Amino acid sequence: VGLRQTAELSKALQHAERLEKEVEELRGKEKMYEGMQEMVRLQEAQLREKTTRWEEEKETLEEQLLESNIRRVKVEEELDNFRHWQEVHLPDLQQRAERLKELEPEYDDLLHELTTSKIRLAEMDEANCVLAQELRKLRPGHTGVLGGSKSAKKT
Repeated sequence: VGLRQTAELSKALQHAERLEKEVEELRGKEKMYEGMQEMVRLQEAQLREKTTRWEEEKETLEEQLLESNIRRVKVEEELDNFRHWQEVHLPDLQQRAERLKELEPEYDDLLHELTTSKIRLAEMDEANCVLAQELRKLRPGHTGVLGGSKSAKKT
């Protein structure tokens, strides 16, 4: 009976040694997994941080896109308004431009006539001044002063 118990104890001891080796292996794997879990936690934190930055950047880009679209719509509205204004006013502006072309030679002629008339008027004014001086000289009692003196007129 002793041999049998010794054999069983020997087997149990071998089994315990195998289990102890397995436990050591599992502890090593556990430490390795703990390290891997820590790496995973760090990577998850980095991913959360990157995701947050990307979401913020996405919001910024969406806001910029919205503002850009609003500006584009405003420009398109202004362009449409200008086109409408042009459609409404272009015929009138074209008629006025044609009328202006017709009036330009007439304006030039009138300007020339006005200039000529001013020159003639100045010449006539000068002639009148000369004539007035001559008439004053011919008046009786002329003293050489413009219009004569009051005392000379009385005598």
